[in-house]
Amino acid sequence: MIICVLEDRKTSETSLKLLLLSLTKHCRDIPVRLSYPAADAAFRKWLLHCPQVALSGAAAGRSGGWNAKPRALLDLLGEGYGEVVWLDSDIIVTQDFRKHFGALDSETLVLTEEALFGAYRDPDAMRARLWGLAVGRSFPFVANTAVVRVTAHHIPLLLAWEGLLDDASYQTAQEQPWDARPTHLFGDQDVISALLTSMQFMDVPVKFLMRGADIIQYFGLSGYTCSERLRHIFRGPPAFIHSQVFKPWTKFKHPRRSENFRDLVDTLYLDLSPYTLAARRYRPLLLAQDHWMEPHSRLARLMRILGLWYSPLVGAPIAAVADFVRLTNLRFAKKMYFSLVSLRDPEHAREL
Repeated sequence: MIICVLEDRKTSETSLKLLLLSLTKHCRDIPVRLSYPAADAAFRKWLLHCPQVALSGAAAGRSGGWNAKPRALLDLLGEGYGEVVWLDSDIIVTQDFRKHFGALDSETLVLTEEALFGAYRDPDAMRARLWGLAVGRSFPFVANTAVVRVTAHHIPLLLAWEGLLDDASYQTAQEQPWDARPTHLFGDQDVISALLTSMQFMDVPVKFLMRGADIIQYFGLSGYTCSERLRHIFRGPPAFIHSQVFKPWTKFKHPRRSENFRDLVDTLYLDLSPYTLAARRYRPLLLAQDHWMEPHSRLARLMRILGLWYSPLVGAPIAAVADFVRLTNLRFAKKMYFSLVSLRDPEHAREL
């Protein structure tokens, strides 16, 4: 096994260091191939803390960023590695994660469950249909690519994934603001979700690392639900903590005032992130500005203290309110859907 990590933003060097430090702590014997074109002399010197990391200054792929994933994986498979694991640079590893992959055969692909937010679901393989692909199966949620495990068996899938990421329609969509992109062209994970639900790749076995049990997808107020927190308390922490979309090391780089009440709540919840609490243990080796780890309001400080600086408890009151609102809205949406179905198709409604 080899771990593949890519980062092309100097602004994300803090999170990159945290990932590498956590890998050194928990998976010291697994080689890591790091592509980081922005590495300077100071970073190269710091990298001595992580002896299993081999640094490549070259960028992987033509598109950079998340779109380089298939090419980076293909390159390592091409070097003869039998198993390659991609990790996003905004992840902290909390334990040796090989138990998730040890019993898998070479045909099984590993991805993660998407975070709970508006684009969580892929109803009736919608992304495949929007790409014009014949549908072979559907998943209950979108595949997230924060963690990807591949073998040589997946080379045809990786080539197809790279091909669609190079497609002109996808490249054009990437030039648009996030909220203006079509669903199937939003990002790399929407593309691989389309491929995996297509007729062509419907036979590829997929193991999903699940929210709460295997990974914390910390994005928005539903990023760490009450049920996930309880599981953490009784069964231990998940192997991965993913600070998805909103980054505390950039959000709190400079003092800021909240723009409105929703921004105030979102900022407070980010200030209580399990990612930040996990990052604090690596503070002495980070050798970088770390004031973003400190609470940025009196309320955040109080909630950290009341939660005993223990991730499942810190922020739990906000999670409880968010869960209530989300579940209430979900029940309302299901009730409305059933009502509409009853009006249009009474027979189908009786089946439901």
